[in-house]
Amino acid sequence: ADHGEGFGEHNAYYHGTTLYEEMVRVPLVIHHPALHPRVVDSRVSLIDLAPTILDLFGVATPGSYMGQTLAPVLAGGSLAATRPIYLDSQRGLTGMVFEDGHKLLVDDGLPELYDLDADPGEEENIYDGGDHARRHLGELRAFEKAHQMVPVRRQ
Repeated sequence: ADHGEGFGEHNAYYHGTTLYEEMVRVPLVIHHPALHPRVVDSRVSLIDLAPTILDLFGVATPGSYMGQTLAPVLAGGSLAATRPIYLDSQRGLTGMVFEDGHKLLVDDGLPELYDLDADPGEEENIYDGGDHARRHLGELRAFEKAHQMVPVRRQ
């Protein structure tokens, strides 16, 4: 699946309306004859899927791809590098999940920050405008600028 569904959590129904965990944290199942079945709890992105498939079949990943192969994780190792996971939605929301377990969401410029370890249901917005929160917002904006990400609001 590439998205979850809203069943009333955060007053959201259907999909593509929010970037809360119930919409973006979905299972990924990969079968390959050389891999043993296992559950991996690493946070990854769909941009990692193409590099992973190419790697599993021995094909070099083009340098223009933003994702990284998950093959080492699937084989029992770890990711080559952890990095923030960028999120966006069809209605112009953006967000990022950071290595420290925080998740930043921005809707019409209004930031929300959650500590996913302490608050997996994303109930308490801890965005306070302090240094930590502003640093995460700066990282999100720098990523968007570096990768020419332009949020588009659909009607």
